Amino acid sequence: LIESDIPSVVIDLDTRGVSVVYSDNCFGSELAVNHLISLGHRDIAHISGHQRLYVGVERLEGYKQTMAKHHLSINDAYIVDGGYFTYEGGKRAMNQLLALDTIPSAVFVAGDLMAVGAISAIHEAGLRVPEDISIVGFDDIQIAQYLNPALTTVRQDTALIGKTAANLMMDQM
Repeated sequence: LIESDIPSVVIDLDTRGVSVVYSDNCFGSELAVNHLISLGHRDIAHISGHQRLYVGVERLEGYKQTMAKHHLSINDAYIVDGGYFTYEGGKRAMNQLLALDTIPSAVFVAGDLMAVGAISAIHEAGLRVPEDISIVGFDDIQIAQYLNPALTTVRQDTALIGKTAANLMMDQM
């Protein structure tokens, strides 16, 4: 499709040769990590999205850059691949973090659905959010507001992304 003459727009992929619309994932990650740091956290882990996906790479890079900017070291075991942004991937990744000798005080999760899975793992371990482990997600999916407490998350303006993609498509047509 990208190599054809058919008008096309890609969302959330770093793709050459075609119009692309995506959020500033590095900056969003910086906002998330800065929030956790402002709460006093220093041992901050990251459940990343799959590294074959553009958003996974960018959000991990934003996490690393922000930790470095604040001169905070990153324990290698604190970066866990949550896979393709699923509930199960987030739960599995959080269980890996909970199995460590020293668990993080906070976790920046690259996607809200993974964050919901991470919260489930925390509760199953007999711990509480945010009293024992703070969680920040990314995307602001609708279910985030219904959790108790509500999930702190970085909001993507999906309506603006869709409108921009549609306008680009119309311009190409």
